Amino acid sequence: MTVLPAFEDAKLWYAAECSVSNAAPPGQPELTKAIHLAIPVDHTAGEPQYPIGWPRGGIAPAPAADWSGYDWLRFRAYCTSNREKLPHGGLGLILSMPDRGTEFHLPVPLVKDGWCSVEVPIERLSNSRQIARLQFNISESQWAHGDRLDVWFADLQLVKVTAPAVLALRSLERVLSSDAGYVVLELQVAGLPPGELLPARLVARSAGKEVAAVALQVRRGLQRLTVKVPPLPPGELTLTVQLPPGQDAASTTVTITRGPFGG
Repeated sequence: MTVLPAFEDAKLWYAAECSVSNAAPPGQPELTKAIHLAIPVDHTAGEPQYPIGWPRGGIAPAPAADWSGYDWLRFRAYCTSNREKLPHGGLGLILSMPDRGTEFHLPVPLVKDGWCSVEVPIERLSNSRQIARLQFNISESQWAHGDRLDVWFADLQLVKVTAPAVLALRSLERVLSSDAGYVVLELQVAGLPPGELLPARLVARSAGKEVAAVALQVRRGLQRLTVKVPPLPPGELTLTVQLPPGQDAASTTVTITRGPFGG
């Protein structure tokens, strides 16, 4: 886990049509390093040609920051508002890279008078080696004049898994014919450098007994693999991905039916 200085120091943030400060959210006096974004919605205070504006605050590292060695950007957000109901997608997150047209957009799922958690997989960024801007913003067109939104960001951090791990595994087909000859897996892998392939094994077990095993290679991030397998016995099987030196990393189950020719 890495907490960059700017993640906890409001003096390193920029703000337009709003204010940014270090302040604890309501009921959480210990969170003194939380970043408080205070947005009074004013449909007359924007730029002259665009009076209904785009209040925003964020950080713009110079030079651009390299986040490629991390697995996620994580944070929590607490909000209050004088509105009874928040507009859908009322607050957005933008991560910008210097390449033209390369921005990552994500709505922050705010909960009025409560916390929400956000996790951004770094692999989803088109150029994670050059992060030029992290910004939160609203579009005042979604808000009424006189509305107010206060958001506190806490635990803003970059997270890295230090050892290879399979975080999620599932078979895209829950039922397979015994003679299908393949299985399609979707898995999330962390703890590998970008671009590196790691030898692994897919083990099929029936009632705890190994009935088949094949080699495969995995890479960092979310991936879909079509794995060739030998004929499998009918029944419920547990499919397990093993990482070196042969340790079970994650498992899922499939049901094997007899093939059309009785296999």
